[in-house]
Amino acid sequence: MADNMNCFEIDNLSFAYGDKKVIDDFSVQIKKGRVTTIMGPNGSGKSTLLYLMTRELKDYTGSILLDGHDIKEMKGKSFARKAAAVHQYNTVPWDISVRKLVAYGRIPHKNLALGTTTKEDEEAIETALEITGLKELENREVARLSGGQQQRVWIAMALAQETEILFLDEPTTYLDIRYQLDILGLVRDLNEKRGLTVIMVLHDINQALRYSDEVIAMKGGKIHASGCVAETVSEKMIKEVYDVNCKMIEVDNMPYVIT
Repeated sequence: MADNMNCFEIDNLSFAYGDKKVIDDFSVQIKKGRVTTIMGPNGSGKSTLLYLMTRELKDYTGSILLDGHDIKEMKGKSFARKAAAVHQYNTVPWDISVRKLVAYGRIPHKNLALGTTTKEDEEAIETALEITGLKELENREVARLSGGQQQRVWIAMALAQETEILFLDEPTTYLDIRYQLDILGLVRDLNEKRGLTVIMVLHDINQALRYSDEVIAMKGGKIHASGCVAETVSEKMIKEVYDVNCKMIEVDNMPYVIT
């Protein structure tokens, strides 16, 4: 069984696309109630690891336990009540409204034979819209929103799902800096104020330093280092993982990397 402080325990995980091994004998534990960022250079296996943890890739060896349960053996709805994923690329029908898309988050809690919306469903949807600041936009078409607003809609859908764990795959890619900080600030608030466990993939090292509690540094499909930010990220680690020289300084009592 998993340790009470861990949500995920991954042991000897390996995965390949055909003959190309992408994850190689990977083992790590991820703590509950923390923001954990998976970092590393392109091709290191970051997103593949996330897809394995969210059950979108399944043909692997080793084990992935969620609260002590093998995710391969969990029923779809049981897993969905525990974890939700927001990916870098999301497509929706052009005319779907914000509220309707957020309402899809209730599917894991419903009997498909029943098409009605319960009081609990409505309360969860309302709460998700309020938390993400989308109430005034609930009748707008998602396709007409900015990229940052669309990311908020997908996060709101995960909140309506009443998930315990939120996965984010490069949530700030292609967003203007304003919306990058907006989304990461929202994620940090969800963690601190609602106790949501967050596991995300980020490219930007400084964003990882600022918004994360824990990091998992990957290189070549293997784990290079993991642990709390202050004890794990260093000039030496960045050189070994990214093959770049850098200086780490402190800005407003926060670590910052200059390359």
